[in-house]
Amino acid sequence: MKIIRDEGTATITLVATNAEETEALKNVITISKPRKKMSYGGCVGKDGGRPFAIYLHMNSRRKRVVEEFSNVTMRSTKLVGGAKLEILGTTEADDQEVRSMRDTCFFGSTGFFYLGSSDVGGEVSIIITAQFCKHCHSYMISRVGAEWKTCDACAEKCRHKYIRGTIHGGSAGNLAMGEYCRKCGRVKPELEGARKKGQIERELEVERELGIQVRWKGESPFVGPRHFAEVDRLMRRHARASTR
Repeated sequence: MKIIRDEGTATITLVATNAEETEALKNVITISKPRKKMSYGGCVGKDGGRPFAIYLHMNSRRKRVVEEFSNVTMRSTKLVGGAKLEILGTTEADDQEVRSMRDTCFFGSTGFFYLGSSDVGGEVSIIITAQFCKHCHSYMISRVGAEWKTCDACAEKCRHKYIRGTIHGGSAGNLAMGEYCRKCGRVKPELEGARKKGQIERELEVERELGIQVRWKGESPFVGPRHFAEVDRLMRRHARASTR
């Protein structure tokens, strides 16, 4: 899938690159109407070289699912029926766009809104946006805008009321403590010349202030920032002892 992100119009155009994607987009177009929401149905990571992908569902319904694993019962919901669209990037840039779309869905919009269809270079395509501003009803595709339903233009007019709490994305990385506006969600600008904190330091700060343990997923040999910091401390001590 070719992905065209237009910050000016706050829209994303999805362009088919093969027969399978063309058929999938046509199915969505057939049952859609402007401003109809396509629900986020999860993602799949790289597996055996497979690129990152997300799933959007149009006109689907939620079904309760109960699964048994040994002595554990898992209850969840899944989307069934309607049209299912797999968004899979064809280039590295597209792959990053898909990941950005996933973050927008997960943290903010829970899906994308269908705006219409178009023709790009003779290929079938659809135009979507993540959310509508609750103040001026303009389109939005940024994660923060979608999460707080406030576009950048309206956020600039906001009389910010900052509170301290967890923040994520941008200069905060995956997770950090900071001040953000409780009305528009924008993070308080850092003072000029302020020291930049590393991700480990930011996550340790979250653990201290909230009294929780941050755990990492994936292939990292470390459980979390505290484990990493402890191993790093021991390695530094060993290095100093070896030079004596």
